Amino acid sequence: MPTKSDSIRAILAKQPDATPKTILAALKKRGIKASAALIAAIKYKAPKRTVSLAQIQAAKAFSAKMRGLDAARAALAAYGRLTDAK
Repeated sequence: MPTKSDSIRAILAKQPDATPKTILAALKKRGIKASAALIAAIKYKAPKRTVSLAQIQAAKAFSAKMRGLDAARAALAAYGRLTDAK
């Protein structure tokens, strides 16, 4: 049985320009109750952030400079604690 989110995605796959209101109406016809907030969250969700090749190379260089990934992680954790304290 598909979830509410799966049902919303299925409607969006067939009708990418559908508004949250029309999606809500289509779900009601199927007997599925969903909130407008859930529909909007799925329709307008922000794309996942991607990491660029340059960022990966910089991370690799930093890790090498710290002489290992564990040391690099520890340094970043310490930096995070310092910046969170402000």
